Amino acid sequence: MAGKITVTTSSTTMEPSVSDQLGHHRRVTGTLTMSAAYVAGGDTFTAAQFGLGLVTDLWIQPSTIARGTTGWVFSPTLNADLQGGFVQLLGTGASDNAALGEAANGDYSTVTARFNAWGV
Repeated sequence: MAGKITVTTSSTTMEPSVSDQLGHHRRVTGTLTMSAAYVAGGDTFTAAQFGLGLVTDLWIQPSTIARGTTGWVFSPTLNADLQGGFVQLLGTGASDNAALGEAANGDYSTVTARFNAWGV
């Protein structure tokens, strides 16, 4: 069973939408923490964790990476219904030109990142 990310919000603002169909979007910022039960495919999340009914976009800042050390890149995917999704954790730093590989199953509860989520 996949783990679930933990979301801590720090602010919510209203922004005009580029789409008249959805009206105004809310932008939520904060910090997310990966789970202690990460499995291949990623940790799950729901729109409600961000204080939203639907998540229309999610940007997650990669962790700072020092040359030659492992850093993390976060790859979010939204479900088709926009009520949730999952975040894959990709490792970097094996070599300068190495492909990103998904993190092994395990405890990543110390891995955190800043995020911006948009939705309604």
